[in-house]
Amino acid sequence: MQSRPTSSGLHLRTLDGVRGMAALFVALGHAGSLADNQSLYGVWIFFVLSGFLLVQPFHARPKAASWRGAACYIARRILRIMPLYAAILFLRVIMEGQDMRWMVNHLTLRWSDGIYWTIKQEMIFYFMLPVVLWMAYSCSGRDGGRALMLAVLSLLAGMLLPAERLPVTGWRGSGSPVPLYMGIFLAGMAMGYAVHSAPLLRLRSRARLWGTGLSVLLIAGWGVLDQLHRPQFPEDFSTWQWHLPLAWTFAAMLAVMTLLPRSPLGRIAMALPLRAIGIVGYSFYMWHVLVMDWFESHGAGGYQLALLTVVCTYACACVTYCLVEAPFLRLARRLRY
Repeated sequence: MQSRPTSSGLHLRTLDGVRGMAALFVALGHAGSLADNQSLYGVWIFFVLSGFLLVQPFHARPKAASWRGAACYIARRILRIMPLYAAILFLRVIMEGQDMRWMVNHLTLRWSDGIYWTIKQEMIFYFMLPVVLWMAYSCSGRDGGRALMLAVLSLLAGMLLPAERLPVTGWRGSGSPVPLYMGIFLAGMAMGYAVHSAPLLRLRSRARLWGTGLSVLLIAGWGVLDQLHRPQFPEDFSTWQWHLPLAWTFAAMLAVMTLLPRSPLGRIAMALPLRAIGIVGYSFYMWHVLVMDWFESHGAGGYQLALLTVVCTYACACVTYCLVEAPFLRLARRLRY
């Protein structure tokens, strides 16, 4: 599991560890080993990472930002997300006695019970990405200009799309409204172009100094924002504050990890356990609640529940990655942008 740079010089394999870290945040948060706000960090990291990675093929092949490229991109995202989603939903129909109407309503994104609200958000992001990229490529011919435009859109989305204005409501339309986190996704997209711009590429000329300094600064900034980001009512998404500054902190961390893989942040992301979980991160996310609920029903709790959830979820995730995810990933790669 060694990190190899892409043709652009980015070490994208370090981001497997970021995906693993995000999955662990979510699983440990739901198992009660982390605070409520910290479990949501994992979801936001997933969103930032999605935006960051999804623009890389369009940067490498600008001609892919066309109608044909957009169609291939949408088809690939559907093949990436929906087969495993359908498999997990069908498993819940068998295990929990849910009816087929429940499964169909989730597959058509009408319902988004529990953790599945994130799937609905991701699919909205995927369908909006070609439009956003068309705007970016129309306004600027340089990576820095595109990054700046996407950053402005991120800030506007964070200010203009609160939960009360544009809710993406989960749990069959009940419960607290969940905002459309478009600003977080756009932060990842903006940084995905920024890492190719000349000012950030120059960081590599003084990698040791910049890598250590930026790593310490970003980790400290995350700690400060974590203290500020304490919702008054955790179950009410409208009270969750500081999500956009945190998203930009996560996006900056991705830039450091990919440009300076030998920095402290890069070395953390390259940790073997994190990368192992990250490779099967989507399956891990989809399995963890099922596994956790089973152990809870058999009396597990506390740190025992967290440990059993992580270990057994990873085992289940490896199975579905090999049987479900990998075949559809190979099929998706045949669709060229």
